[in-house]
Amino acid sequence: MQNFITTDLLEDYTKLVKTALDNPRILPDKICNYLSSKMDYQAVVFFNVDDQNNFVVQGKSGSVKESYSRDTAFQCSACRAINSDNTIAFHNVAECEINVSNKMIYEGCLFLNLNGSEKVLIKIAKQTPFSKTDKETIESLGSALKELLILWKRRITGSESSLSQVVTEIAHELRTPTNSILGFASLLNEDNLTASQAEYVSTLKENAFNLLTLINDLIDLAKVEQNLIKSSTSTVVVKDFLNELTKLFSPKIDSSKVEFLTKIESGVPEKLKLDTQKIRYILVNILTQSSKMTENGKITLSVQLPSKNTLGIRISDTSSGIPSDKLKNLFKPFSIESTENTKFGNVSGLGLPIAKKYLEILGGRINVTSSMGKGTNYEIDLPVDIETPTAPAGVEQQI
Repeated sequence: MQNFITTDLLEDYTKLVKTALDNPRILPDKICNYLSSKMDYQAVVFFNVDDQNNFVVQGKSGSVKESYSRDTAFQCSACRAINSDNTIAFHNVAECEINVSNKMIYEGCLFLNLNGSEKVLIKIAKQTPFSKTDKETIESLGSALKELLILWKRRITGSESSLSQVVTEIAHELRTPTNSILGFASLLNEDNLTASQAEYVSTLKENAFNLLTLINDLIDLAKVEQNLIKSSTSTVVVKDFLNELTKLFSPKIDSSKVEFLTKIESGVPEKLKLDTQKIRYILVNILTQSSKMTENGKITLSVQLPSKNTLGIRISDTSSGIPSDKLKNLFKPFSIESTENTKFGNVSGLGLPIAKKYLEILGGRINVTSSMGKGTNYEIDLPVDIETPTAPAGVEQQI
């Protein structure tokens, strides 16, 4: 499965989704060529299954028999996949009457039931026999392809669909195998591994965590686009919130080179009503960007009340600064360099765009200024409810 679940997968998926939207007719060929090149299969053919259970060719990779041309129909009386109760199933039987490769190699069928009436069969040929691991990998692959093919079917039939909804569904399908990788990697860690093996497992877990973070951010971004995320506030002690943030962030920076400071300006109430989950996400991503740019000096986070019912959060650093051409694109997806190699880790190229979306949901705004060689300043303003202290019962307030 490691050949399939990689950090390049989502980039490949983006290209396939774009093809499904812009040129759905060629998507089957694109999928076949993708599987052939990325998974080292010798031949791949994409069939649509019609009402009479005919297998109609829709696309193919190289090294496929010339007779398997587009829209050509085939039948197989020995097919097990077509009668399977599973929505995703892989079978390889010697009696299969559909042989797509010119060479004497092993072939199997991945069957996908998209919605009950629409079915797809992907014929796969490889040089070695299909192992149990191969079968599991191919079926995981089918899970990831299923939502993409539902989008494809909607496009070729003229049915409208929400791209954000499709992205959410695809991301959910990718999250399951990624969690499985993390689970198995954790089990491997319990064995008596050599130093090199332990390093391999650590790298596997780190990349799986990075992929899972990106998948979760994709889901959040799609939910934002669909207006499914709302603000939820609760009363919080400002000092405790900053202490929590400090405990989370401070261990991730080199304290011998960079100092992390927090400050609560005078006039800020002890308690405020905030959406702590979203504000925490916003600040973690901005602080991570700041720490990535700051090699020496300090990062300062201060909280103030610039005006009534407005909370001001200021983050400043002594970094080398952000060039103006990059600054204007700071909140666009994947516009900044990947942070997967930083000590903070597990922050995707979608973090800052989502942070800005969250700010908009909260009714806030952010202004970023930067001077080369002098540092960067992030100014966040949020509307906030000020908790007015209530006088104890029986005590008259002085006015």
